[in-house]
Amino acid sequence: MLNPVKDHPERITKRLEKQAETLNFDGISFPMKLNDTKKFEQQNPQISVNVLEYEVKKIFPLCISEMVEREHDVNLLPLEDKHFVLINDLSKLLSHQMSNHKEKRFFLPEVV
Repeated sequence: MLNPVKDHPERITKRLEKQAETLNFDGISFPMKLNDTKKFEQQNPQISVNVLEYEVKKIFPLCISEMVEREHDVNLLPLEDKHFVLINDLSKLLSHQMSNHKEKRFFLPEVV
């Protein structure tokens, strides 16, 4: 994860600001649109971006990256106000949808 913090991950810290300066956002306006994720990935070859959607108590893929074997995989959930929320633990989020068991599950992207 790019910003591995345990306490108050919503806060913008000096470390996070410095980290954001290393990313290439050229030609991308904010709030970022869904179709800008591919452009962001092209400009930042160490990051892949997946966007999932929540609808009627179900999570499903909205936009899955075609970029594989990148150093960082970022999973996002869009909000109604055109902002995104970072999914810190995809396994935990999807496991509740699949069963009531508490074991950790690992979800791998399908490679076509």
